[in-house]
Amino acid sequence: PSPLQPRLPRPAVVAPPSRPMSLSLLVVDDDETARETLADFFASLGYAVRAAAAATEARRAAAAHAPDVVLADLRLPDAS
Repeated sequence: PSPLQPRLPRPAVVAPPSRPMSLSLLVVDDDETARETLADFFASLGYAVRAAAAATEARRAAAAHAPDVVLADLRLPDAS
């Protein structure tokens, strides 16, 4: 940059950890493609992933396995 242009900070690049923390994730989505894509992505990074297609199924999985993170579709048909 020229002396008259302000220097902008570079955006942070977030790289997956070389050894992921042992976090468990629950992916909840009634769209099979979205659910499987997210589950596969996080599993490929080494996270323990469970997936559910409905809110009822997700509640059971969460009660049984106590995930650290839940990624949920906000418009599940059986959620109230």
